[in-house]
Amino acid sequence: MSKAAYLPIVADRYGACVRHLFVEGVDLTGIGMRAQVRLDGDTPGAPFVDLLMVSNGNAEGLRLVEVTIDGNGLPTSHIEIVINETTLERLPYAGEIGDATQLRWDMQITIAGRKRRLARGEFEITGDGITGADVAPANRVPGRGRPRLPVSTPWSAARLTFGEEQVTVKIVDADLVAPLAKRAGDAADRAEADRASAELAAAMAIAASRYFPTRAAGEAASSAGQLFATDDGSGSLIYYKKVSSGSNEVARALTPAALAGPGGADKVSYDGRSVLGKLSDFVSVKDTRFSGGAKGDGIADDTAAVQAAMDFVGRGGTLLFPTGIYKVTTLVAMRAEANWVFQNAKLLGGATEPTDCLLRFGGLHCCIENMQIDLNFNLNYTCALWHYNANDSSQHNSFVNLEIRYAKRGIIYGEMPGLTSTYYAQSENNYVNYRTRGVQNPLYNNHANGFAFLVTPHLVAHDEEWATRSPGNFDTIANRSFEIEAGNLMINGGEIQNTIDPLGFAADIMGGTVYVSDVITEVSVPFRISGSGVLNMSGGRVLNTQSVTPQFKIAATATAGAKLKVSDVHFERPLGTGGFSDRPLVDNTDAPAVNIAIINCQIDEWARNRPLVSARNESVTIESTRWMPDGSNPTDVFRLDSNGNDMLDLREIDRTGNTTEGYYPVGFFGEMASGQSSDVPTPAFATSMFTATVGEAGFFTADGSSLAALKRTATRGGAGDRFLVEGWIRRHEGDNVGLALIQYDGAGARLPSAYLMVADVAGGFVTNVWRYVRQVVVIPQGSAAVFVGPGMVVKQGQGRFCGLQMRRADWNRR
Repeated sequence: MSKAAYLPIVADRYGACVRHLFVEGVDLTGIGMRAQVRLDGDTPGAPFVDLLMVSNGNAEGLRLVEVTIDGNGLPTSHIEIVINETTLERLPYAGEIGDATQLRWDMQITIAGRKRRLARGEFEITGDGITGADVAPANRVPGRGRPRLPVSTPWSAARLTFGEEQVTVKIVDADLVAPLAKRAGDAADRAEADRASAELAAAMAIAASRYFPTRAAGEAASSAGQLFATDDGSGSLIYYKKVSSGSNEVARALTPAALAGPGGADKVSYDGRSVLGKLSDFVSVKDTRFSGGAKGDGIADDTAAVQAAMDFVGRGGTLLFPTGIYKVTTLVAMRAEANWVFQNAKLLGGATEPTDCLLRFGGLHCCIENMQIDLNFNLNYTCALWHYNANDSSQHNSFVNLEIRYAKRGIIYGEMPGLTSTYYAQSENNYVNYRTRGVQNPLYNNHANGFAFLVTPHLVAHDEEWATRSPGNFDTIANRSFEIEAGNLMINGGEIQNTIDPLGFAADIMGGTVYVSDVITEVSVPFRISGSGVLNMSGGRVLNTQSVTPQFKIAATATAGAKLKVSDVHFERPLGTGGFSDRPLVDNTDAPAVNIAIINCQIDEWARNRPLVSARNESVTIESTRWMPDGSNPTDVFRLDSNGNDMLDLREIDRTGNTTEGYYPVGFFGEMASGQSSDVPTPAFATSMFTATVGEAGFFTADGSSLAALKRTATRGGAGDRFLVEGWIRRHEGDNVGLALIQYDGAGARLPSAYLMVADVAGGFVTNVWRYVRQVVVIPQGSAAVFVGPGMVVKQGQGRFCGLQMRRADWNRR
């Protein structure tokens, strides 16, 4: 390692730079690492980028992901290099727009206080970025950045293998040195053990040769430091060492006759306890009594040995998995009541034909710590962990720091997908710090009488390494962070992420109930609710990263039992997308009436020109929610509260439709007619109000016949005021129909722009079938409006409405 591996990096300025470096031949555990980016070699001053060691996989810096050791003892250290997008955007730009910026980087490691360069090379920032280039300077000082340099030949001190976003550095001759060093170390360990055993045997032999009938006789015949032995009369041989004041007991052993007698093995003791009893406290899968003992080398099939050890522990004791890689096919632990401890160990999937899982678990009162399951892109497995006992209860189990890697499915909790579980309880089971890497579907919940608690999980469904290790087998459309078909799922804290594919879903709630609390969510696709699924989400933040899909999708297959409730959640999309993206927060366009509640939330960057809930707003409750449609105008903030005071409650309006009292026709031009229609959306209304015109006309709650009438029937409103208008409406025929707000000045005259359209056919709110519409309207700055009133406008046709309501929507006015 006297020379550094040459490793050029090319990065996109407007996206995070993530690279994986695999160093073969060196175990970097506990070794200090640091990397910097500068203008050129030996450039003084602070570096442009300074990467230090981190442990968080989402943090900027250098992270030692893992160290693997093959059967020959050759280590491979996996290093992840992460540079955030914000850091890349601060780096200098080249002299001309479109030029790539050429910098230099290197990476140091510190071993035994000596610093050595591991890798170095050019650090190029492409100049062809489009999306995100808003912050790029238009005028630049010539010569910023450095000119392109020719690509050098890699150093011969390391062999490099390039892949997508990763590179392998293989230290020359490490594959020869490591096995020799391992064999030499093993031989030294065996020699030391043999020497100690020989010394102990020699001492015991000397002591046994100096046998006395009593302790006092042995002390009288021995000088200081000499060993002697005597018999306690119960079958034990006691060894003593002579000291100035008498003798000290140093060891005990069974006489041959006692050892051969009944229960002789149990008489072998240490520290006052049976040796067998003490050993049974901890059982290792490497114990040779279990089918010769597991090897843990990642090559041998350890299934039989590990299964035998699991069966032996059964309903008590602790099972240890010492450091190693245990290759197995399928393990079964039903009705287990034990603790399993993985000491930097993992289970490696070795199935060669289709099978349900690597581990079938149905235990009771178990605690399993630090278990790692690596299916290693093996498509023979349906899932990594199948937690289900069809014949008995499986309760009060804890999986702590469970990690699953490179699998199509992580956990199936309950029966297999599409099947129905038995009713044995599977509840109060905890998964603490469950995390995944390269898992297409981390969790499938399907137990009607089941409760699963996930505490600070990382349900990250990304396709890490699949593109290079198993191309085409990670299904980004079927990809979900979690799925639930039956039962109850509690997710408290942690993070939810999934791979970007606009045709997929972040999660599928097909049945059962999910509680998501204080979780950080970053997804590009919606949570889908179908069947009788219920989703309760409280606290935390939800970031819709791509802004091309809604956040929630209520499927056409949803039933009346389905429900969506979100409270105290901050919903947001990237800055600026609220001004153009037409996706609603909740898409329930094709769904039946499902109860939806949005309570005390903050909604940023969701477009004003589309409803937050696409359809069936009659089943939607919004309370005390802050809505900022466009972050480029942070003062444009609305208060949405469908349970607030209805400003029309004090008016003389017939809400039931028995009369037209409280509604006043307005003709803008052309002939018109207005009145009552028997066409109603629900039996709660006797009739609806209609307006028919061959020109343009409306039906409003403000009487503009006189100033006195306006003061009695209209609502006071001026420039900048915001209102939430809602009600049932449909187009019967004609060009355009919509809810609107009519405007009058202080003298009672109708303004030239007579009305403000709230929601109409052109905006996609109103159709030929009854729809409950809820939308906000703002009186423009500079408007002379003093009196306003909601109602309906019709152009060249006929429209109908009923159940009209209006509320204040000013966030700062309570």
